[in-house]
Amino acid sequence: VKSLISIVWGWSQYNKRIAYFDIPREDNVKTLVGDEIKIKCVRQDDYHVTWEAEGYVVKIAHSSQENADEIAVELKSEVSVPEESWKRFAIEFVWKPTSYNRMK
Repeated sequence: VKSLISIVWGWSQYNKRIAYFDIPREDNVKTLVGDEIKIKCVRQDDYHVTWEAEGYVVKIAHSSQENADEIAVELKSEVSVPEESWKRFAIEFVWKPTSYNRMK
């Protein structure tokens, strides 16, 4: 889980909302196109979740920040998004047990 991330909102060519944000690169986590991500809007004082949605990574690019990637996530559903620039978000990678289930 990554907390206090700023998001810039856009639209896809299919009129779905896209969230753009930077996350630091880590050795133990490799983000790939197609990964499912849960985005939560949190209050900065107590981390109470006020909004959440899920989507899939559609693009990964090098960020202007050192050792970071810019991630684009297309939301699954047509939900209104909190577009205020002062909002802070938490990003959570959704674990899929596909590989684990195949090994059984």
